[in-house]
Amino acid sequence: MAEGRDLLPFKRLFREIKLQTDVGLKLHKMKRTDRDKKFHAVYAELDVLIDPVEQHQKELAESCGEYDFISIDGTRVKGNGFRSLLHVMKQLLEHLLSNLQKCARERSSLFFSVSDHLSTLTAYTRALQGIELMAKEAVILMKANEPPLLVNEGEIAESLKKLACTEDASRDAFYGHCLGFQYSQSLRLILQFLAISMASYEQWHSGSKEDPVKQLLSSLWKGSKYYQHPTERGIKIADMTHDSSIFFAKAFWSLTEHNAVKTAVKFVSMSVDVSKIIEIPAKNIIAKTVSGEEMTITPPFSDIGYKPITSTLVSYKLRGGQPCSSYGKNRAQVPCSNTLIIHFHGGGFVAQTSQSHEFYLRWWSKELDCPILSVDYSLAPEAPFPRALEECVFCYAWALNNLEMLGTTGERIMLAGDSAGGNFAVTTAMKLKTLGLRQPDLIFSFYPAAIVRSCVTPSRFLSLIDPLLPFGIMISCLQAYTGTVPTDEVFAKRKEARKRILKAKGYIIPTPKSESPETKQQSKGNKSLQRSQTVPSKLSPTPSRPTPPSRPPLPKTGQTSSSSIKPKPQRPPPPKHSTTRKPTAPAVSSSVSFTSTSASVDLSFTSKDKDVEMKMTLKEEEMVTKVETVKEDEEVMFVVDTVKEKQIISLTDEEVMFVVDTVKEKQIISLTDEE
Repeated sequence: MAEGRDLLPFKRLFREIKLQTDVGLKLHKMKRTDRDKKFHAVYAELDVLIDPVEQHQKELAESCGEYDFISIDGTRVKGNGFRSLLHVMKQLLEHLLSNLQKCARERSSLFFSVSDHLSTLTAYTRALQGIELMAKEAVILMKANEPPLLVNEGEIAESLKKLACTEDASRDAFYGHCLGFQYSQSLRLILQFLAISMASYEQWHSGSKEDPVKQLLSSLWKGSKYYQHPTERGIKIADMTHDSSIFFAKAFWSLTEHNAVKTAVKFVSMSVDVSKIIEIPAKNIIAKTVSGEEMTITPPFSDIGYKPITSTLVSYKLRGGQPCSSYGKNRAQVPCSNTLIIHFHGGGFVAQTSQSHEFYLRWWSKELDCPILSVDYSLAPEAPFPRALEECVFCYAWALNNLEMLGTTGERIMLAGDSAGGNFAVTTAMKLKTLGLRQPDLIFSFYPAAIVRSCVTPSRFLSLIDPLLPFGIMISCLQAYTGTVPTDEVFAKRKEARKRILKAKGYIIPTPKSESPETKQQSKGNKSLQRSQTVPSKLSPTPSRPTPPSRPPLPKTGQTSSSSIKPKPQRPPPPKHSTTRKPTAPAVSSSVSFTSTSASVDLSFTSKDKDVEMKMTLKEEEMVTKVETVKEDEEVMFVVDTVKEKQIISLTDEEVMFVVDTVKEKQIISLTDEE
């Protein structure tokens, strides 16, 4: 049962609002002018809403204490999602009452602005309508759950989707006049700046980049308009956060990664002896389990392949073994700390890096007197779950083997993270326990994304009016991280990420050449004559990668002349395939054929999945040393290493990876599977 003093402010608020509403209804009852009609409509809506809101508030206040957190020693912490919802309701009622009283005081003034007061009261009335809907659903959730359970995945979970759709009628109010009403005035100014920036940046992001000067001027003009007209700003943000692509949020949040912003942050932030970017190589790590056994931890490979993991080492003092920064070379070294903090940055799983969070990490390093290793995990949607989690675990295992380099003895290890990073701090510890590795001594997870699945909680109701992370963008971020909504745009981004990684490794990425329609038709006709004669074998779907069927030994071909080579038999055209492809089709192996002449070597790779063949001819001096395919969603890059250079030959629709180890004396030595 809530305490009496918690209910008194609500009783007083409801009484004062009802009094102001009655006065307004009587004053504009005659409806002589359009102004009277509009004000009367607002007061009439308030008169209808105030009683249901008061009833829902009483029901929430009576039972919210049963959902408080109780520690092991029996201490009750007065905090849960239902209490937060009551606090937000109280803040909205206080702002509504303040605007009603202001309108009553200035009504007879010469400078009374009808449009300003009318738009403000209309916005808060619409916001109260949204709060009433959320409070109603929260009461249903409270009655459906047994205390202290806050999560519900039953039929009530559908109510959140319905509420999100119904909330569209009032979302403009929460991002317009009522933006950040639940926060202090100083913070509301910051939120207003961010909201105007988001709305203006959407004009730039969705506009044409052909004339950047015109786009910049248009964005600046829109920004001034959104400042003067909060209603238009609210409508714009409500629309764009409901239907915008995840790449818009990714681009907007990544503005802090601009070099100018990074330089400014380092200039105004606290000076430290060590601020070094470290690349953790994608090589196997031998780690010791809690029982003393050795375990091999392989680097993550899913979605974008092997790549080094970037991290930032921050230390206020230069400690023994640490790689010092250029401005810390002349500093005296101090002994290693007994504590190490491994930090995972936030950003909705889709944006930001450790450098954008370095401002407060430097302060942490000084106050806690220990080094901090901040991990730059791969971002969604190019690298969905479990890629980022695997990288966090991999970096933790690497840190255990390189404690001296990090300037710590490792007596105490703490995992820390905010938002998405808070999720990784918890899930990394859970994964370490599963693997049997050393557990962290502390976990500091602040405002984490603790529940990724689809369910209903009080915090999900509050996310409908969150000024920093709107509900639509939050759902898009969760879908991007879980990989539940793959699109052509996502696949294109993954391909770009894979190409960047291969280019960094030294591979030559060929530029696609434009072909005329006649050339495309001719190449298509020639391709049909080069199909494989092998009939594809169907495999039953299995949860893991299927083992390729055994291949017959390849014939050894010697150094023969071109006249002694028998002509190849003509290959029949491929069988017709359906144009639709089932997304759950199992991976099927591919065939590799090899022919040789005195002047060239031919390698043919044929996919049994879609009967697509890639044929390559190399000169004698360009002997092949390695051929591999790298999976990339529904496409695969054929990467060929020759004596002269590394080159990507083609992209096909093949799904099983294989490696041709060497070609020695124009003979294929071995053919192995590589998972």
